[in-house]
Order: sequence, then C-alpha cells, then structure tokens
Amino acid sequence: MSPTPTPDPNLPPLTLAGELEAIRDVTAWLHEVLSKLMPANKVEDTAGSVELALVELATNSVVHACASKVSLEAAAGPNSLTVVLRDDGVRFYADEVTAPTPGVPQVHGYGLMLVEQLTEDLVYSRHDDQNEWRAVFALEDS
Repeated sequence: MSPTPTPDPNLPPLTLAGELEAIRDVTAWLHEVLSKLMPANKVEDTAGSVELALVELATNSVVHACASKVSLEAAAGPNSLTVVLRDDGVRFYADEVTAPTPGVPQVHGYGLMLVEQLTEDLVYSRHDDQNEWRAVFALEDS
C-alpha cells in the first residue's frame, strides 16, 4: 500500500454535508478537477466511471457510516487520479461485508464491489475518528 498522496493545491477540495442530496455536488467537483488535468474533450469520457465510484463511496459514508460530513481531496499522478474521501462516520469493518455471489440474492456488497472494479487501487483506513478511502483511478494519456 502506497502512502496517501499530498492533496494537490491546484485541485479544489470538496466538503459535503452528510445528506444524500449533497452528494450530487460530486459531479461538478469531479469535472472541475478533471478539467485541470486533461483536455476538455477527454473529461466526459473519463468522468463517468470515476463519478460512479465516488458517488457510491460518498453514499456509503452517508447511509451506512451515518457521516455528518464527507470531504474529498484529489492528487494527480502520472496517468492517474487519487481521490481521498474522508468521513466522520462509524468505523467500516471490511470483514463484515460479504462479496456478492453470482446467482445468490444479496442486499449489501454490490456497491463496494463496483468501486473495486472501477479503481486501480482502493484502500480503507481509520485515522482517529475518521474513515478514509483512497481510490486511485487510471487516466488516459492526454
């Protein structure tokens, strides 16, 4: 596991209230971040899968961790975008989430499985009273 990168001061952070309605702000924030990293004609192609993963993580923070605040910070790497999502919700226990089994009905676990498939790397950690998700996304050469 590589260390959490330092947020890029040229990329704006985002802080959300712990409400589902606030999560829609992720879309505009992500487009702003990506527009600083790549040509405008590539932003839309890249944004979809990254947005899906980040919205899922933020939704989990609000719904399952009962977070009152969610923050996102971005850092650019060579052909990658790392987003660190932090929340003040209850601790996440990975061993309590069962990965979905094809053909077997299950309520939970699909969102996290989807995020894992959309990222190059996904790491959860707990620091003090905060959950931290570090998601790394591959970016096309621009």
